[in-house]
Amino acid sequence: MTIQDRLNGRAFMDGLQATDEATTRDAPPPVAAPYQHWAYEVDTPFRPVGELLEAVLGLAPADEEAPTGEEEGLQTVERMETLEATQISEEAEARSYAEDLEGAQPAVFELDQDETGDSLRSEDPASVSAELEALYTAYAPTDVGPLISNIAPGATAFTGPTVQLDHWHCVGVCDPKAGTCTPAKTLSLMTPSAMNPGFIDGTTGAVKVGSVPSSLQGRLSNLIVSKYGTNLTSAARKSGQATAGDRIRVAIVDLSGKRLADPEFAGWGSTIAMQGTSSSKVAILYCVHQLLLDVFRESVVGKHTSKAKLIAALEAGWAAKGLTTMPRVDDLIEITEAPPAVVTVDLSKSAETEVVDAFTNNENSAASRLMLKLTLPYIASVLWQSGLHHATRGGLWLTSSFGCHPSVAKGANTKEHAFLNCANGTKNGRFVWRKDPRAGSATKRQNVTALSLATMFTLLAQGRLGTPRRSTTMLATLRTACRWFWTTRSMATLGITVDPPGKCGIVTVGGVQFVHDVTLVDRPGKRYVAVALTQRVPDPTFHERLIVDLDGLI
Repeated sequence: MTIQDRLNGRAFMDGLQATDEATTRDAPPPVAAPYQHWAYEVDTPFRPVGELLEAVLGLAPADEEAPTGEEEGLQTVERMETLEATQISEEAEARSYAEDLEGAQPAVFELDQDETGDSLRSEDPASVSAELEALYTAYAPTDVGPLISNIAPGATAFTGPTVQLDHWHCVGVCDPKAGTCTPAKTLSLMTPSAMNPGFIDGTTGAVKVGSVPSSLQGRLSNLIVSKYGTNLTSAARKSGQATAGDRIRVAIVDLSGKRLADPEFAGWGSTIAMQGTSSSKVAILYCVHQLLLDVFRESVVGKHTSKAKLIAALEAGWAAKGLTTMPRVDDLIEITEAPPAVVTVDLSKSAETEVVDAFTNNENSAASRLMLKLTLPYIASVLWQSGLHHATRGGLWLTSSFGCHPSVAKGANTKEHAFLNCANGTKNGRFVWRKDPRAGSATKRQNVTALSLATMFTLLAQGRLGTPRRSTTMLATLRTACRWFWTTRSMATLGITVDPPGKCGIVTVGGVQFVHDVTLVDRPGKRYVAVALTQRVPDPTFHERLIVDLDGLI
């Protein structure tokens, strides 16, 4: 059994013994460690994930301690990470288990103990619930990814990154009556409103969901409360409404038949932010392809026959918008000259290799190198202009790399990015954005919501992320990425024989483990997007069971 099998989330469901030697392509560990899952027999008693990682893979869990150092601009990042580590303490984690397992069988309940080993059965559920709500209100502030109905009166919405560049795409138009999405014939300037997947109210910005029990939203809410209630707070179970203290965030989008052009969305806590994990790397993939479109547009409009003049024109335009660290166009984009004809452009061979390493081979260092070549300000501009990060709904946002192997920092520009422990490649090494406009809002290192992932994958299904060709290419890449939803058993249950596109992620921050997945399913009679973001869910079969249940809602 290979490391890729484990990353694909199948080993523990197939009952295979994890006896082979774990190997990674990068040393030291950050590359593989954040991805490891519970690779053990289904009937094995529950063990802390840190022990499982060491026992199964010989790797230490990715505990990300707050960095130290005096580099300019890092004080805010250090305060954020210290806050995460203190607010989500081991004691709070144990108490939340006690609350969530209220009414469970004693044999299961006894697994939840505090640091001294004393049972927490005597905890008052009401006080635990109140404390849990307070903790999560602090941990996921409302200005990061609030429920739209919970925006505080007079709250100031995020106005976007300091640098907002012009980005170009063929967004196309969806016709609900015909049930088709037709691509545009020319590139147009990207705006959030043009990127509406079809389930965002264009006037209020609210997410449109059904209001009756028979709607997709009604059925999803009933499923979550009735079958997965141990992952919810008591308030959520009683009200049928998501709370900040829930351990799960879920989204599903029905794209079956004509629904492709008129999608029906349902969510559970879908706008509440979580640590992005490697699921948020989909933002990097998108931005690589968006850069290609931006370069292509300039080459055509400027009628450039020279590579040097094309890059100079691009950088002049970006500088006029306030960008100080330029994307490495000559590294990411292959520009071919054939005067007097206009240059042709495509992704470079090195960029394609980095994409394969980042998504197929699950290399954190490759993802981080792509981030650095794109630059965090460029990524932020794309996420903002595309609506994948919204003023009040929050969403996808990257403020830190996924590790920092020495190969990442080599020859790097430090104007926008500050580097921590990159030279020796320690497990906590990474680079961060010196002037992240969202840092003061306690944004996660990699921020994500179920809604933002559902939006991105819906646009991919519609062929509207970049261009139809770019969307198809991205989906092909994501078919090779890791996943938790799809095990041998879940694929057999649903009759799926070809790996659906998706992106999993797992990381431990401040003693809390986050395990996420997103997928696009297209099988006879059904097409839908499913997202499940979890924190501290001890059931290793959660995603496998949930995807089968979500499929049943379509």
